Amino acid sequence: MNKDKFTRYLGVACLNYKILLFSSSKFCKKGNFQLNISEDGYGFKPKSKKAEISNEKNQKEDIAKCHDFRITPFNDIYLLTYRHISQNKSCLQTAFSEDLISWKKMGKVSKVQGSGMISPVSHNNNFILYFGGKSIKIAQSEDFITWHTDKKPLLKLPSQLSQTHKIKIAIVQTSDEGILVIYYLYENNKNPTDYSVYAILFDKNNPEKIKWHSNQPIWKQNKKLQENPILPIGIVKLDDNLLAYWQDSNKKIFTIIHSYQESVFQKYRHDYFAPIINKFKKNPILKPIAENHWESKAVFNPTAVYDEGEVHLIYRAVGNTDMSVLGYAKSKDGLNFNKRLNYPIYISSKKPGIFVAGQKSDYTSGPGCGGCEDPRITKIKDRFYLTYVAYDGSNPPRVALTSIKADDFLAHRFNWEKSVLISKPGFVDKNACILPEKVNNKYVIFHRIFPDILVDYVDSLNFDGKTWLKGEHHIKPREDCWDSRKVGVGPTPIKTKDGWLAIYHAVDDKDDSKYKMGAMLLDLNNPAKVLYRSNSPILEPTKNYENEGFKYGVAYPCGAVVIKDKLKVYYGGADMVTCVAQTNLSEFTDKLKLSGTEKVKPQMIQTEPFFL
Repeated sequence: MNKDKFTRYLGVACLNYKILLFSSSKFCKKGNFQLNISEDGYGFKPKSKKAEISNEKNQKEDIAKCHDFRITPFNDIYLLTYRHISQNKSCLQTAFSEDLISWKKMGKVSKVQGSGMISPVSHNNNFILYFGGKSIKIAQSEDFITWHTDKKPLLKLPSQLSQTHKIKIAIVQTSDEGILVIYYLYENNKNPTDYSVYAILFDKNNPEKIKWHSNQPIWKQNKKLQENPILPIGIVKLDDNLLAYWQDSNKKIFTIIHSYQESVFQKYRHDYFAPIINKFKKNPILKPIAENHWESKAVFNPTAVYDEGEVHLIYRAVGNTDMSVLGYAKSKDGLNFNKRLNYPIYISSKKPGIFVAGQKSDYTSGPGCGGCEDPRITKIKDRFYLTYVAYDGSNPPRVALTSIKADDFLAHRFNWEKSVLISKPGFVDKNACILPEKVNNKYVIFHRIFPDILVDYVDSLNFDGKTWLKGEHHIKPREDCWDSRKVGVGPTPIKTKDGWLAIYHAVDDKDDSKYKMGAMLLDLNNPAKVLYRSNSPILEPTKNYENEGFKYGVAYPCGAVVIKDKLKVYYGGADMVTCVAQTNLSEFTDKLKLSGTEKVKPQMIQTEPFFL
């Protein structure tokens, strides 16, 4: 067993179906390092002859200053990249060998401080090298001595991570699909922590073109491993497995086995064929009208219902008083809303609390400071039921419920029933909607108390103002996923043959400035049970109208309808305008079922290489 606490692991490689682990210890002379060989990736035996790196003057490299060995077989030779650190300055060096023992130092990659690895395939007679740091970039060389780097990043870290995290290249691997680069994302400090493993696929014919990038990690350091700091040694592919080697603070190493197909390429295929909805080219479909004092600032977060051959849109409107009210528009095709009432169809009947126009509180959402916010509508038999967020300007927002006869609504006789609060006082409760039919003789109500979606089954919709939703069942955010911070149901879920289709909004802990959309299929007989869930967003706020308004980076869905198998999702952009996106419903649910399957979790195996 390895009892030498001074052993340092430099890197790992898989060559000719054997795993090579490179190490340095007090038993190695200055300039030497050890090759340890394994047939299965677990039990290692040292090669008797020590290896070394020397320059053209036969001067040996000081291995104590070398880190992150990455070896690429190329024709009849082996190409090595490694980081050389001297006087707190790091540079990326290259070397080559014919026997893995004697390495000849070649050129360094100018101004590159992060780790890198050379692609097993060349492009236009050039060697291709991918390297990390604050981003992933590419370098090219004709002779392996002089390298030219492209200043333009191939992959940039999100702005909120760029100051705190760095990228380290783990392996560059080719496949039929392209050039696969697996990399570590880690918190950049004196004792790096919070390691995650991601993958990115480049085009073989254009190694700068990204075909796919994993939106969530293949693996993430868990809390137990965070208590005992670990450092990555490297990743290799053996048969249909990826073996990731790590070293802990006690200098022991362990291996995590990932299925190559399940963890990477099955995920690639899922993401590549992931369900998406396409934004309408003429977005936004509704904008504020300056002449209407009640909707002069914002018209957003619309709910929708398709009835009597028309789409009826109810949207949140904010005007000169900063009070949120509800407006109305309708359309034959669900895209062009030519009929729009010039007065609000609903104004909150609740007396405002400490409400001052223009004054914000901790509970303020969007440009308004109180009123009725973010409606959801459902038709049940001959009535339309409307849920919304009731906010008095000072107390925590709550869920309110009202209803109206279908005939009155369609005739624009807005005789709403007196609203009633249905969520508990003292809790911020939002995003409520009601399924259009009973399940097991119960009404199903979705709502949200941070950070979960809550599901309640109730006997009646005639609330008395003294009984509240309980939040009996939870649909939670997913750790280390794009929806890790909070989730909330958007439109009223739509019944399909595969389950209740729920479009939802979510925020990621690592990208918490943006509201993105996802989708779930819920069990028809148990809507609190998630059958499928999108592993990546179906829509992200990338357009100007989703970023230039009262809040940057918001695509917030509240309404959806189906017209002739065309799913149309209505959402608020930047808390200011109303937008729509659409797709074929059948194709969308088919892709959701494909992309939403569970991944195989990696298996952890402890191992200690044998050393003399």
